[in-house]
Amino acid sequence: PDSTYVTLLINNAIHAGEPDGVDATMLLLNEIMTGKFPLPKHVRLIILPFYNMNGLQNRNSTTRANQNGPEIYGFRANGQYLDLNRDMMKADAIESNFMQELLLSQKVDVLVDNHVSNGADYQHIITLLTSQKDKYEPTARDFIHQQMERSLYTQMKQRKYDLCPYVNHFSETPENGWQEFYESPRFVSGFASMFNIYAFVVETHMLKPYKQRVEATYSFLQEMINYCENNYKAINISREKALQEQLQA
Repeated sequence: PDSTYVTLLINNAIHAGEPDGVDATMLLLNEIMTGKFPLPKHVRLIILPFYNMNGLQNRNSTTRANQNGPEIYGFRANGQYLDLNRDMMKADAIESNFMQELLLSQKVDVLVDNHVSNGADYQHIITLLTSQKDKYEPTARDFIHQQMERSLYTQMKQRKYDLCPYVNHFSETPENGWQEFYESPRFVSGFASMFNIYAFVVETHMLKPYKQRVEATYSFLQEMINYCENNYKAINISREKALQEQLQA
């Protein structure tokens, strides 16, 4: 791979009823095209504006109960009624075959998969799932969790959009511990992490106003691009070292 840039893949609406990333990406592209957000010199952007096109066409306003906007949205599954974010290993859907090829043939370094959570109520507008560290080789594991993730949390806090880790929460209190969410390779992010791609899943909170959710996602995308631009050498070096560790395992 070319060490002079980082390839960042932004994926939107794998669940078509979760469109926050779609509008956030439109804002981002508009800012880039108008020169308000400088096009990065060392980041190659690959953007899927709307991954689940079948779901997009299946419009409704009732399958995301209590979601606070927009008024009409797409359906979670594709035209075969397959959940595309549970299909990466069995790859029954043509979309999953496409995603596998895209991640590997384009030598993606960093993945951001934008979602909207339909889970518990909490105060945060945006939560973040960083692909579980145990799935990475040691160098990649240390880089994504000790450097990349920490920087993103710091920068988002400065933008007044505090991140909260996405966790499994089933009527337990923090004192009893929270189970870390394990996204197996059937998920897009879990599949990507098998190849030491630095994978992040954004989960905005469905009960918060749509405008706030879109702005929070947009802020995260900006900060991710900034991080990749400022640290492209470190990302490339860490991933190359992780690849060697994987080959020697």
